[in-house]
Amino acid sequence: ATMPILPRQSKFRNVFGHEAKKDLCYDNIQVAQGGTDSSNIKVSTKFLAVPIKGGGAPILVQPLDRTGRVESGPPTLTGHGGDIMDINFSPFADHVLASTASDATVRVWSFPDGIATSMKEASVVFEGHSKKTTNVQWHPVASDILVSTSIDYTVRLWDVNAKEEVTCIEEHAGMVHCLEWNATGTILATTCHDKKARLIDMRAGNVANSFQPHEGLKAAKVTFAGNTDKIISTGFSKTMERQVGLWDVRSLDKPIQLTSIDQASGVLTPYYDEDLSLLYIAGRGDTTVRFYEIDGTAPHIHYLNAFVGKFPQRGIAVMPKRTLDASRNEIFKIVRLGTNNAEPVSFEVPRKAGSFQNDLYPDTYAGEAALTAQEWRGGSNAEPKKVAIQETGLGTVSAGASIASSEGVSKRRATEVAPAKSPIVPVTATSPVAQAGSPLNRTKELESKVQQLEQENASLKERVAELEKQLKEKDTIPEEETDA
Repeated sequence: ATMPILPRQSKFRNVFGHEAKKDLCYDNIQVAQGGTDSSNIKVSTKFLAVPIKGGGAPILVQPLDRTGRVESGPPTLTGHGGDIMDINFSPFADHVLASTASDATVRVWSFPDGIATSMKEASVVFEGHSKKTTNVQWHPVASDILVSTSIDYTVRLWDVNAKEEVTCIEEHAGMVHCLEWNATGTILATTCHDKKARLIDMRAGNVANSFQPHEGLKAAKVTFAGNTDKIISTGFSKTMERQVGLWDVRSLDKPIQLTSIDQASGVLTPYYDEDLSLLYIAGRGDTTVRFYEIDGTAPHIHYLNAFVGKFPQRGIAVMPKRTLDASRNEIFKIVRLGTNNAEPVSFEVPRKAGSFQNDLYPDTYAGEAALTAQEWRGGSNAEPKKVAIQETGLGTVSAGASIASSEGVSKRRATEVAPAKSPIVPVTATSPVAQAGSPLNRTKELESKVQQLEQENASLKERVAELEKQLKEKDTIPEEETDA
């Protein structure tokens, strides 16, 4: 099945993406070559991190509010003995970054006050892998738990606080392409060059289940659809069509939905917004970020629109949702990395100004640990802590309710992927948002609508071009490509 060109009725059908003004972007970044797919840039609520060219495998760490031209020879993290492969900020500490590299190590860096001068000494260095380390990922609920993979085909779990290896999984028959935890951190999903996706219980040290999300040889990626029993996958068909799939973890013999996107070579990565059940898909080398709504009605993956940028992206970083600007109805924000620049892109819902849009801002991921590493290693589970997004800013953080076991996580119906409702937050008559219905704001609203229509027009033109290309190539089956 191919994607419908026109979206169905949805409160998100007019969502549009727009890039930041030039003075709010980042320029003169000497972006390093290589790295794993989509891993060239990461952000926390305070910093942006990008591996850059230079001796010592430097990682640029730039305060987000320091926009404009990056200074020549900036202070960096320079401890690795080979090219940087992946980086990831801790979800619980804006100033803690994990990195992997071709020197086979995993390093954890800490810079509470930023980086005034280059740092060569990491806080922790893990040396368990025998070959180049590739992906690295933090646990979403427990502090100081880190997982990494390598071209030695192993997946290793580390306790950063104890500075020790906890588990090593040796079940993969090829290079691992992605590592993704479920919402409560009880299961780790991986994809592999052998075309299999695996669901791993890292504490038990075994593979609980596996399935083949896509038939193509190029890399597939997966992510969990929030705190539900669903998995979203992106990958390739045998004829090199790029695809997106939706799966039920309780029935992995066939997908709920498997849909073709286009015919292109860039590896796609899915980014899921569990608060609003929206899916964003971006490919390395693409100029486009497509977005979809996931729900319980066929075909389940509903195309909404696409942002079309001015340059191909080397990577995408997703901003934590607690940094969004609710006064603009901003619902998602990314930073796109180019060959020497980084550009924030905001996705907004065009609505009449004048009140806080409560339905767009349910409680979101708080960025606070619900468990210690020791508690999680001992068998405890907990829901992620959530924080209320209110008109006046962030509200109270939830306690992160304990759950008996992984069996207790979200027993929703197989077709349901729905966000939680948040309590209504009153809007005061004196607030800037409540007073926003002025002629000036009406003009801004109309300008926003024009920009959104231009985005939709560009998206439709791109889709028509893709379909015309597919028609021309319908009698030709491209040769399958393999990973570099």
